[in-house]
Amino acid sequence: MISGPITVYAGSANYLMFIDEPTLIGGIHQDFASSEIIGIRNNDGPIEKLTKENLLKIIAIDPKAVKLLDKKGMYEAVKKYNKDSEKTAKK
Repeated sequence: MISGPITVYAGSANYLMFIDEPTLIGGIHQDFASSEIIGIRNNDGPIEKLTKENLLKIIAIDPKAVKLLDKKGMYEAVKKYNKDSEKTAKK
């Protein structure tokens, strides 16, 4: 469902859910509906279970993605990491 350096595989199109956290600026954001996610893959590596720990191992080299993981969740962290990785690859 999401492709890039990190690919996210989902069992259905309902892989996102809305989360309302009034403490965050903007409040409402999206994150993965973990029951719909089959796994994640970093580049050509093995498909692994989507957990915060597994994702953190992949994105640890991108401080902005790590910050988003803590503040807004896995979905935003994956989007940021993929976007930053693609920018770096173009340089």
